[in-house]
Amino acid sequence: LMTVARYSVLTGLTAMSRGAVEFGTLQFFARVFLSVEVLVSQVVIVEEMPSHCRGWAVGVTSVCSCWGSGLAILIFGFVGDTPW
Repeated sequence: LMTVARYSVLTGLTAMSRGAVEFGTLQFFARVFLSVEVLVSQVVIVEEMPSHCRGWAVGVTSVCSCWGSGLAILIFGFVGDTPW
């Protein structure tokens, strides 16, 4: 829960950054906490799932993450050309 809060705060602070160095530093630490969130979610999945379907559960989580990234890329392709 602390990683979610810290990621959220750092992402919000990124929006208020005043320069490139400050932006880069805040984004670096925000992404560190985002990575920790992913790792913690994998640990929770492995601990909570029965032993016979742990691999399947981790695989489904990873596939959903890849699909989400691919969807974001496709959406950005349409949004990236707008004047705003």
